Amino acid sequence: MRTMKYAVRYLSGGLCLLMLLVMQAHAQTVDDAWRFSQRLPGVGARLTAMSGASAAGLADYGALFSNPAGLGYYRASEVSGGLTWLNARDAATYHVPGNRFDWESELRATNLDHLVAVYKVPTVRGSLVLGMAYARVADFTRRLYFQGDNDANSITDSYLPYPDEYTVTSDGELQFNSDIPFIAYQAGAIEFLPSEYEAGRYPFYQAVAPGTTIRQTGEVTEEGGLHELSFGGAIEAAPNLFLGLSVGIVTGSYRFERRYEEDDFRNENTPDLYAVAVEGGFLYGFDYLLAQDYFESDLQGFSVRAGLSAQLSPSWRLGVGVETPVFFSVQEDYGTELETFFDEGGSLRYGGQPGDAGTGSFDYEIRTPWRLRAGVAYQTRQLHVGLDLELVDWSQMRFDASTNRSFIQDLNRQVRDTMEPVVNTRLGLAYQMGGTTLYGGVAVFPDPHKSEIREAEADRRRVFGSLGASIQLAESFRLNIGWTQEQFDDYYQPYGDVERPPYVREEVRRNRFVIGLTYTFQPPRARATRPPRRR
Repeated sequence: MRTMKYAVRYLSGGLCLLMLLVMQAHAQTVDDAWRFSQRLPGVGARLTAMSGASAAGLADYGALFSNPAGLGYYRASEVSGGLTWLNARDAATYHVPGNRFDWESELRATNLDHLVAVYKVPTVRGSLVLGMAYARVADFTRRLYFQGDNDANSITDSYLPYPDEYTVTSDGELQFNSDIPFIAYQAGAIEFLPSEYEAGRYPFYQAVAPGTTIRQTGEVTEEGGLHELSFGGAIEAAPNLFLGLSVGIVTGSYRFERRYEEDDFRNENTPDLYAVAVEGGFLYGFDYLLAQDYFESDLQGFSVRAGLSAQLSPSWRLGVGVETPVFFSVQEDYGTELETFFDEGGSLRYGGQPGDAGTGSFDYEIRTPWRLRAGVAYQTRQLHVGLDLELVDWSQMRFDASTNRSFIQDLNRQVRDTMEPVVNTRLGLAYQMGGTTLYGGVAVFPDPHKSEIREAEADRRRVFGSLGASIQLAESFRLNIGWTQEQFDDYYQPYGDVERPPYVREEVRRNRFVIGLTYTFQPPRARATRPPRRR
């Protein structure tokens, strides 16, 4: 059975990198860079409720994050602030060979959503508006839970090393050239038999005996988000033609935690099936395994946006905008711990301490793609309807680092081979009824992974639906409420490198509520300079 397992591992070498990333919990993957580069459809209560449709030009501070030319439509100055509340639900189906198990989990978070100041500069003619805004532009909060009984394979199968991942010296000392089998060996999840090596056979075997049934349980938690401090302004360069520019400083954090367990709940792995040699004796019989991984990334970056908006007629507006890549600097800490418990003799544990394999830090950089955005809007005294199209070529995303150059080059090849351009769509509307304005919208962000990946795993297209309202509380105060629900599918594999590995299909729904208060005021009027009278 171990010989067959070795052949399967040898033929499935392409999954080695996947297992490395799962086990060591590094964030240097294409999907993690894609995650860091994604944005919410809109910021603040109003644009959240309109699914971010604002590229044509809209008098909302959210224009700083889409098309800053929209600031030019402001008729008064304002300050605003608000909070956001998020509820993320994950419906998971855990697939093991011959069976499936359904689970549901959720995670909540409350954060500061925005702080804003917009100033309409007094002018004799035309418009000049300056703005500064802090806003939450991305949210990573979600939680996955799964559990199932598996009699086909175990994570300990995937720890068995390849021939080039270990050597045995002339004096019989075992040495590993890869972190994964080294960690597993130190923690007792795999064992080495010198007699098998001397006989010319594969010398390792796994803790969970083939054919026995184990209960597998996993929990993956993701937390954090991105914040942007944006400065910008808009000027009326010609009658009904506005130009805008903004500069954004992006900061944020992302934390990934995984807890994975295997339990011999039927006690089928009896002491005679597995033994580990330790100083002073042996440990017998697999009972329970606990693997814990984490990585935490701190991100800092900046970008520039520019745009124009033209009032073509009293009813029609047209706008275009461009955003440079965000140049992210990422500082990352990561760690791995593994512990194996036995029926007789106690347990073995390894990892989590400074200097241990699978634990450390790494600095690298991500350059996100350019974004090109165009929009059109139709409006009357009561109704506003906006449509945005945004082109993002995800194959242009890039990694960089001062070390591990070959690894970084391989990641950039993966980006080119697996990602493609998409067009994001946003549609929003507003309807005014006296002192109350009602909002609604929908946005669709296609999955940028190529079709073969979508077919093999999941179509990760993000679909947003939104509603909201703005209520006049007093002459200068408005209460703004926005809600959006995000839906997408996802795919997770707790381990690979085995025949028929288990996997999880996810249906994720995230409901986000934003509530804000806006104070509006009129700046002093500018006075025209008149020539002196002749006497």
